[in-house]
Amino acid sequence: MSSRALRRFALTLGWLLAMCHSVRAATIAVLDSDPGDPLGGGVEHVFASVEDAHLEPTDDVLVVTITSAPADGWSFAFRPPAGGSLVPGIYEGAGALDVTTTPSRCERTTGRFQLIDLVASERSPRSFAVDFEVRCINATGLLHGAIRYQVGDPACASAPDGTPCDDGNACTSAETCQGGRCEGGTLAQCDDGNPTTDDECVLESGCRHGTSWQIAGTTRAVVKNGGRAVRQRVPLSGAVRLFTDGTYEIPQGSCPSSDQLFPLEIGRTERAKRGRLRLTPANLDALGESVRRCVFARRVTIGVFEEWVRVGSGGRRLCVWEKPVPRSGPHMCGFQHIGLRALVQGQDIQVTTIGRYSGTLAARRADRYYAAGALGD
Repeated sequence: MSSRALRRFALTLGWLLAMCHSVRAATIAVLDSDPGDPLGGGVEHVFASVEDAHLEPTDDVLVVTITSAPADGWSFAFRPPAGGSLVPGIYEGAGALDVTTTPSRCERTTGRFQLIDLVASERSPRSFAVDFEVRCINATGLLHGAIRYQVGDPACASAPDGTPCDDGNACTSAETCQGGRCEGGTLAQCDDGNPTTDDECVLESGCRHGTSWQIAGTTRAVVKNGGRAVRQRVPLSGAVRLFTDGTYEIPQGSCPSSDQLFPLEIGRTERAKRGRLRLTPANLDALGESVRRCVFARRVTIGVFEEWVRVGSGGRRLCVWEKPVPRSGPHMCGFQHIGLRALVQGQDIQVTTIGRYSGTLAARRADRYYAAGALGD
């Protein structure tokens, strides 16, 4: 591999590796928009209905339309690979999820979705459950979504009233069949009584409590091939979310070469020495596969993955690279070490990255838009 090609590969990998609502209807849609996302305007939207849901007559594309006003809404097209059928699973890559808005808010989107369930009759969806995330090209924020459409209703079609059912919404419990519909239930109460945590209820998993951190730092990457080495230093920025149940999330951004979204890094935290909190990803294979596709490698093997954070308060530095340190209030520092090998164009390439960052608590977003009836009675 030429020095120029190696340098271009190093730059790509350097950028690549650096980076409470409660409802009770059988149909519910939540669109949670990050700051910097033009699709949702940085606001959380909650709806108790969808305008339209249908399967395209010529292929297996599920199209869902949601409106907040007569001239304001979203249309989501969930598409399987060419020639494939839309069955439960994870779909990503070019064209998997297309989003259009009224009025238009961006020219092109890229995203992924997980179809949890789909019951259809003669090209008409009777019920479905889908989670997704999508981003406008060149935008900084994501739109995270979850739609539960008439989930539980098919099971209630011939069941007597009072039969237990599941509406697919983890923020409700004890639903029952009423007149052929799955409804009722008890709304989750997510307040943990701790003013320092953010309390939320997500449709797929229920209540959770945690802290969100905005991070900034530097990643140093060394890429070696055939006795040659290229070193890159790139800025690191993003977010880390730590939850009280011992889990964490780190958004991973998108591939520079294709703009496709990387999987959200999810895993567990563990107390370690020197006040550190060790982060162990549960989806390391999926993260490695996304790197492989991004750099067009035949194979990617992650041999080293070490990541930890320290959280504290006051003016004492938690890590030597942390500056400036706030005089009061909570702050964070973190470290990440990744070692991988990639087979690209028949060449064995070794990559080592070291990332160091500092973090401050992210500002809480109070803005939410609730459509009429979204919270039930």
